[in-house]
Amino acid sequence: MGVHRKGKTLLKIDRDPDDLTKMWGWIYVEDSLAEKFNLKQTAIKYKYKNRKTYSTRLKCLSSGQIIEKKHVYPRVVLSWIPKNGAKQKKFKIIVDGLSYAIWIQEVLTLKAILAWLKTWAPSNSEVITSGNRTISLDGDLLASSNSCYVYFILNSDSNAIKIGRAKDVEKRLKSLQTGSPAKLQLISKVRVASEKEAAKKEKLIHQQFKESRITGEWFRCSPELDDYIASVATSFNS
Repeated sequence: MGVHRKGKTLLKIDRDPDDLTKMWGWIYVEDSLAEKFNLKQTAIKYKYKNRKTYSTRLKCLSSGQIIEKKHVYPRVVLSWIPKNGAKQKKFKIIVDGLSYAIWIQEVLTLKAILAWLKTWAPSNSEVITSGNRTISLDGDLLASSNSCYVYFILNSDSNAIKIGRAKDVEKRLKSLQTGSPAKLQLISKVRVASEKEAAKKEKLIHQQFKESRITGEWFRCSPELDDYIASVATSFNS
């Protein structure tokens, strides 16, 4: 299973999947993950470093002459094994609904990590980065505990669109529908990384379409607003 350190299995991966001349980087995974997916360390290449010479002085019993013999002992080291104190970043991978920690060499790119994961992990697995972003194996940003949305809700009776923000858009729609006699429809939403970013984006959109404001967060439908939603929003039905 490779080199173990306190319940971790050390594996090597290509530093750049598009340029194999860049050799390898390293990743530690939990032993349970290595065992579940049979993640085995591939052949290790050795290199010799810091050859040291030692002398042994022997006395010949018959002649009394001192004979000196020299011995060379090369220190064998692994060229890609992490050194003590090597910088790393901690990710999590969600596989079959279970969360596993992985410790990654700091210089490895997300592209390299995802390429490696695709060689063995199920396609629906998700990666949570050290920055708490949740990403698919294709590199798409997914919803996370910090994610928030800017949404566009249509009131077709008044021909108005509400531009607001919420962490749970479906819950917000139900809440709005409870107080509205008209049928409301969620037409689009934009996912952003945090509530702070959502507030900034919402403010910018409100400012851009201020001439169409009816009241509060409600704006008149217009070709310009329709085009904007189509260009920046992820359709709710997609």
